[in-house]
Amino acid sequence: MKTIFPILAILCSLTATAQVQFQNTTQTIIGEIRKLGFPTATLTQSVTTADTSYTLRYRDMQNWDADKYYDITFKATPEELETIYRAFASVHSQENQKNKSYSIQFTLGQTPVTVKNYTYSGVVMCEVRTPDGYFQLTKGQVQKLFGKK
Repeated sequence: MKTIFPILAILCSLTATAQVQFQNTTQTIIGEIRKLGFPTATLTQSVTTADTSYTLRYRDMQNWDADKYYDITFKATPEELETIYRAFASVHSQENQKNKSYSIQFTLGQTPVTVKNYTYSGVVMCEVRTPDGYFQLTKGQVQKLFGKK
């Protein structure tokens, strides 16, 4: 009986390790926005053999001094990522720059997102809000974040 338990333990550990599979993940930073030397928003692509996912990491402007960052992780095809870019960039169209109540809502992964225009000192910004916080981007920063510039 004493010899059966060690043998069972070895067999169980061999079975458990045989089921572990590692996937090669390639991570690429698509774009990064910095404000006062600190990353404000970063869009990273992670590619495995199974799929492509993205992480949008942002520094919450509501609690800037707390130095809090939040991640929004979502899966997307290149076409879907382009649609997300267009949603962010839509704030800067001539029509929507004048519409102070312009906003669109959608979900990235599991995170509800609201994109709306915000004007500060005459500059129209893309304000991105989630339940955790928000961040703001100029037209050029939106382009840079999505690797368009």
